[in-house]
Amino acid sequence: MIKRKTYLRKQSPAKTPLAKLKKDLWKVLSELVRREEQACFTCGKTGSWKYDFQGGHYEHGKKFPVSYFDRRNVHCQCKRCNKWLKGNPRPYAIKLQEWYGQGILLELQQEKNIIKPPRTFFEERLHEYTQTLERLRRLDAGRQ
Repeated sequence: MIKRKTYLRKQSPAKTPLAKLKKDLWKVLSELVRREEQACFTCGKTGSWKYDFQGGHYEHGKKFPVSYFDRRNVHCQCKRCNKWLKGNPRPYAIKLQEWYGQGILLELQQEKNIIKPPRTFFEERLHEYTQTLERLRRLDAGRQ
């Protein structure tokens, strides 16, 4: 009987699974845009950030994570515009160009070409958006 040597692999520090990282990133980004804007980006309806609004995208699709998590592509939308009017794309495009300039639609379209960004892309965005959200929460707590 031949004995084989077994080699132990070095344990790397545990990483958050990518799916959980994306889920956490979306949760933070959605709350961030709803708290910041507190009015529908496409129709102007106002209401409670927590109950009346959703995070709406101009360029849709989870399979394109760069544009999906781009702050310029995600804005506060009422449920009617986001769900029933499928994002209300015509007013959304007009408003995007007013806010970010004429080239924004092309930039967001080009971001769809990046299919698999590195893990650091998600980690950096999560860190950045979390810090901004914490500042907003502190401001909201100070107002009450």
